Amino acid sequence: MGYKFDDEIYQGSNCHNAKLTEDIVRKAREEYRAAQAHIMALRKEHSIASYAKKYGVYPTTMERALSGKNWSHV
Repeated sequence: MGYKFDDEIYQGSNCHNAKLTEDIVRKAREEYRAAQAHIMALRKEHSIASYAKKYGVYPTTMERALSGKNWSHV
């Protein structure tokens, strides 16, 4: 929320030791949301289930192969 001094509330860039501004926070939030959307798309495209489907095996089989629990000699 901010802090109160002499009946005035200081928050955001009005704080004397603020390193961010409202514009920087808005831009960073926008970039972060875009990156998160991209990451989620990649996760869906490169999920264990998608690889299992691609190679015609159960997800558990693919998970064990990818983690090295099975096929550890490869």
